[in-house]
Amino acid sequence: MASSQTRLAGLVRTTYCNASKSAINTWLAQLVADIAGTGIEALWCLLLETHELQTLKALEAAGVNISFDRILVPNPSEQECSAMHLAAPGIHSIPCASHTLLAELSTSGINPNIPGLSTFRKQWECGKFDFVWLDYCGTLMFLVETTISMQSAVLRLWFHST
Repeated sequence: MASSQTRLAGLVRTTYCNASKSAINTWLAQLVADIAGTGIEALWCLLLETHELQTLKALEAAGVNISFDRILVPNPSEQECSAMHLAAPGIHSIPCASHTLLAELSTSGINPNIPGLSTFRKQWECGKFDFVWLDYCGTLMFLVETTISMQSAVLRLWFHST
């Protein structure tokens, strides 16, 4: 995925926005709106995001009923997590890799080394997600066993409510 960097007052900010990602997010958000509807209870979402909150903004634009306190975002960058908290107060941006978070959510225990996870679990009554969007998750360098276990974890944590 192409990115660009801007420098302002000594700070470097990377942006990942591009026409392809924007089009995919718009298309995906419309599918979610068509399937889930817009008048139901806010969806529980597991998303990969950056400070730009592109997927979240696309869901909002499509009229999908979302609430920041029902959105979980793994991102290994503490800076990105902090920026997400500022942009979307209440969002659960967890400073860890997606595969680490999936492994933790698949167990009943709570890892105290992952900040914010226990707070999310207390609010996550159903223990399942209505919508999972893990774009660009993983690489071709993952071992087959790791990929299979990640897919199994996602399947256990996802359900489509009708």
